[in-house]
Formats: sequence, C-alpha cells, structure tokens
Amino acid sequence: MLISHCIKEFIDDRRYRNLSTKTIQGYQIVLDLFRDYCAKHEIVDINDVTNATVKGFLLHLQNERNNNPTSRNSKLRTIKTFFNFLVESEIPESVIIN
Repeated sequence: MLISHCIKEFIDDRRYRNLSTKTIQGYQIVLDLFRDYCAKHEIVDINDVTNATVKGFLLHLQNERNNNPTSRNSKLRTIKTFFNFLVESEIPESVIIN
C-alpha cells in the first residue's frame, strides 16, 4: 500500500477521533516530511519501510535539517503513533518501529 494512502487513512482516523486541528496539522507535517524522505530514497510502499528507513530519516533530520534531540524525538513519537495505527488497523503488514 502506498505511504501517501496510509497517511491519509491515519489523518482521517485522527479527525474521526476529534483530535484538535493543531494536533492533526502536526501529524500531517511530520508524516509529509517522512513521506518525502522515503520518496527521495525510492520507497513508496509502506511495506518497504524498515527500522533502517526510520533511523535514516532521524539522521536526515539531525544532519540536514539541524533538528535538536527534542524535535527528533517528537517526530519519532509521531511516526510510532502512525505505525501503531497501521498495525492496529491491519492496513498492511506494517513494520513495528522500536
């Protein structure tokens, strides 16, 4: 399944759960960054995302975008929440991010 489709499913679920607009926007920003990082590395299917992909994304945030540890950890929490949603929803056979 395409990463972009999974992100849409996740955002729709967060809206359904009536999360605040600001929270949803925060999720959208981080997941768009992650999707763009994956696309740059020719990863478009959610099943092709690995722990190494996520670690590479975090290194990208550190080295290319100069994110501090707090910012990177916040983004990692968003990615974990996203993948936990995918696993719980049984959308694809999602990778579990440790």
